[in-house]
Amino acid sequence: MKEFKGKAALMAPMVIKLIFGIMMIIDYKMVFDLIMNIAGIIFVVLGLVNLVGYFKDGKISTAKLTSAIILLGLGLVLFVAGGTILKALNDFLTIILGVILLIIAVAQLQMVLDLKKMGLKPGIFEIISLVVLFALAIIAIVAHNTVSKTLWLVVGVILCVNAVLDIVSLFGFKKVEINEDGTIEGEAEEIK
Repeated sequence: MKEFKGKAALMAPMVIKLIFGIMMIIDYKMVFDLIMNIAGIIFVVLGLVNLVGYFKDGKISTAKLTSAIILLGLGLVLFVAGGTILKALNDFLTIILGVILLIIAVAQLQMVLDLKKMGLKPGIFEIISLVVLFALAIIAIVAHNTVSKTLWLVVGVILCVNAVLDIVSLFGFKKVEINEDGTIEGEAEEIK
C-alpha cells in the first residue's frame, strides 16, 4: 500500500499537468480566467486576513490597513477582470512579437541589399528566410488572435505529451516509496 501511495503522490502533479494541457487545448482563455480567479481569491483572502488583523490588534497600523485595502482591491480586480486583462496583454505581446520580427526582417533586407551593392549575389536561403520572416511578422501583427491561440494550443499539446511521458516513465519503477521525512526512494527496472 505504501508503494502505491508513493506512485500516486508522484503521479498527482503529472495528472494535473495533463489536465492543464487538455484545458489549454480546449480553450486557453478558460485557463487564463481560472488562473486569474484563483489569484484573485488568494489576494482577497490575504486582504481579509490583514483587515481582520488590523481590527483585532486594536493598534492603529496604517501599513496593515493599506495592505489590506490594496490586496482586497487587487483581488477583486483579478477575480472580476483578470482573464480579460491577461488576454489583452497576450494580444499586445503577440503584436510586439510581430513588430520585433518586422524589425529583424527589415535589417535582414538591408543586409541583402548591401550584399547586392557589393556585387555579391544573395543565396536562395537568405531570400527564403527574408520572405518567411516578413510573412511571420505580418501574420503576428494582423492575425494576432490566431497566432496567440496557436501558440497556446502548442503549449497545451506539449504539456499533454510531457505529462503522458512522465506517467509512462513512472511505471518503469519497480518500487516507489515516500519516507517519513517526505523524501522519495525508488528502484527502476533494468532496461535491456
